[in-house]
Amino acid sequence: MLPEPDHRRVKGSPIVSIEDYQGACVVVLQGDLDHDDQDLLHLAMRTARRSGKQVIADLSRVNFLDVTTLGTLLRPRGPAPWLAGPLAPNPQRVLTLTGTTQVFRVFPSLADALIEPWLNGL
Repeated sequence: MLPEPDHRRVKGSPIVSIEDYQGACVVVLQGDLDHDDQDLLHLAMRTARRSGKQVIADLSRVNFLDVTTLGTLLRPRGPAPWLAGPLAPNPQRVLTLTGTTQVFRVFPSLADALIEPWLNGL
């Protein structure tokens, strides 16, 4: 079982880790993501895409994101990454207001994304 997300403000790097799973590469993000974090986020997403696996951005530790963050998630060529929550109120609102819930597959948790039948070849 995965730990419950902590939605308190987190200082430091917005990239917690890039984790390799059997069918996915997960970029774990945290804190408040805005235009200042985009170069690092782009690099992390590009690194994950190079795995050749489904990329999942774990947003369960993200308190705030802006539209530049969404643009960076969509920027690299190829399919949009899946997003895993649970989402804090701000990220959920930004996704809804921008209509990008139609672009991203959003899962209630990382565990839900990782058991997705498509990911596991079922």
